[in-house]
Amino acid sequence: MIWKSLTEYVQSTYAPFSSIERVLFYIDPDQSLTRSIKDKRVVANLLNSVTRHVEQYLQRDIIISSKTEYFDSIYGQRIFYPSSYPVWQITSVKIDGTGEFAGQETTLDTDEYFINPERSSIVVERAFSDRERCMQLVYTAGLAYHATHSVYECSQGSTQLSVGNYVKADSSESIGKVIAVTDDTITLEVIDGIFQIETITGFEDIIDWVPTGAQASITGYVQRSLAESNTDICRAVELQCSYMYRHASDFENIGTNTDGTTLRRQNGTAALEPEVRLLLDPYRKVTMFS
Repeated sequence: MIWKSLTEYVQSTYAPFSSIERVLFYIDPDQSLTRSIKDKRVVANLLNSVTRHVEQYLQRDIIISSKTEYFDSIYGQRIFYPSSYPVWQITSVKIDGTGEFAGQETTLDTDEYFINPERSSIVVERAFSDRERCMQLVYTAGLAYHATHSVYECSQGSTQLSVGNYVKADSSESIGKVIAVTDDTITLEVIDGIFQIETITGFEDIIDWVPTGAQASITGYVQRSLAESNTDICRAVELQCSYMYRHASDFENIGTNTDGTTLRRQNGTAALEPEVRLLLDPYRKVTMFS
């Protein structure tokens, strides 16, 4: 008999896997800031839709958040696979043979369970009998806390960067937008590239590149965004958004015949582009129950 461990799952808070500014920069880096409000609304809708589609394709949550899941058990089972990974923290593991978790459950001590080295499963050092929905797991998992916002340790110069400024890195030539600044940290929306330990220079915009006279040095990392830690996922979303934006009026077309006539989709259904799936496949969760 095959048992499916997961019997109930509480969906985490939804967040897009990129930003409007990143998608517009990907579509046209030279004119991204001059796009109309209409363009931004179109991209916002595409970004939300594509993120949902990508998340369904990956069959896992990407943004780090707290989750509550319930599991069935087989007698002697000790390894349980949460729907989201990598797992960073276990808040609690509770057992209830009735499956109700209405105050009569038993909370396991922290020395009775641990996260496996690959951070993909939970090992419980207590034998279970056959029960449905007998274990509750509250845990934190995901790949990044935010899709595009990275937090860095930072040393500011005499002229400080301000919120709303754009920055360009001297070595990696990465581009970002200042979201927040403290005495020793800076939060950037990563628009392009991956920031390193390097000097960043402030600009008023990324079209005319008017310098603000401000500089700062990135001295360390606090939190890496998805755009830096798992660039493929962000780029896949941006690639799909770009395709849909450019083909808004002919999305059903897939090519051109040798005689110049349009080649249309045969089944009438749209899917993620092959290049998009190629970027996403290494992160996809595929099981016998998929």
